[in-house]
Parts: sequence; structure tokens; C-alpha cells
Amino acid sequence: REEITFLQWDAYFKVSIGAGDVAAGKPAPEGVYAICRCCDVMPCDAIWFVGDNSVDLTTARNAGVTPVLIGVDHTTTADCMTFHALPNLAKYLGDFLGRS
Repeated sequence: REEITFLQWDAYFKVSIGAGDVAAGKPAPEGVYAICRCCDVMPCDAIWFVGDNSVDLTTARNAGVTPVLIGVDHTTTADCMTFHALPNLAKYLGDFLGRS
């Protein structure tokens, strides 16, 4: 949460879960489940878990959501969307939403 505030990203997130907020940390799915409960949604492949390492990818898979990797990781597979950097993800989302 401190990083989110430091980067001034607070407006982009309805809920954030940090280390110690749930009993089991990554790669356990509890953090994802907690966020889903707060947003009143069920974990599914329409939900993206964006991360920058193989633990994040495993967390997404364990929770039943779509893993999205920022950067390069040698453990990526076909079930993982990969973007070189955050601006690439932002452009993809802008194009997807018709806001490019």
C-alpha cells in the first residue's frame, strides 16, 4: 500500500492487499480471494493478476485468475499474457477500451 501511495496510484485501486493482510502470502491464493470478496466477484479468468515474477504467476494460477506478466520471466506459458513494461500494458488496455 505504501508503494501504491508513493506512486500516486491510489485512484486506480478500489482495494489493495499487502503483506500481512492475509494468513498466507503468495503464492497462496488468499490475497486474491480477499480482493474478490471486497469487490463482490468470484475468481475467474476475466480477472487479471498482474505481476513481475514467477511467484505472481503461480499465485494467479492458484487463485484461478489470469496471470499477466510485466517483464521477462523464463517460466511463462501459454496461459500467461506478457508485456515488456507497464506502458505496453497501458497501451493494450487503452486500445482494448478504445482510448488509444
